[in-house]
Amino acid sequence: MPHLQTSRARTTASLLANGAILIAGEDGSGKSVLAIAVVEKLQADGFTVAFIEPATPKQMLLEIAHQFDIPTEDLEGKSLTADKLKRAIATYCESNTAFLILDDAHACDTKFRMWLKQLRRSDAPMLLLATDPP
Repeated sequence: MPHLQTSRARTTASLLANGAILIAGEDGSGKSVLAIAVVEKLQADGFTVAFIEPATPKQMLLEIAHQFDIPTEDLEGKSLTADKLKRAIATYCESNTAFLILDDAHACDTKFRMWLKQLRRSDAPMLLLATDPP
């Protein structure tokens, strides 16, 4: 799979340069395979990576928090709201090198995509993979 290794190396290098990458392609073009290869490479190099797929916005936030090892409950044991999870994730990304990789990004709702855009403004590196992105 020399093509996959080249794509993985280029994508990983771009992310490490603090980039945001959107890879768009047809169904079955290998986006998910590339995403998994990039996740494995970053993790092998010792980086924190959250690899998520579309779900409800709250489920995706909880999954990011879980993969970044961010608490999802407050000191009283109550589950954090979506807004508090967003703030906790943003704060974590400001003080840690952590990568967000989102497969099938086209299936995320608009508000979640707008939050990703805000997160990106604070230089959080992310890789989004989509089929016919909006």
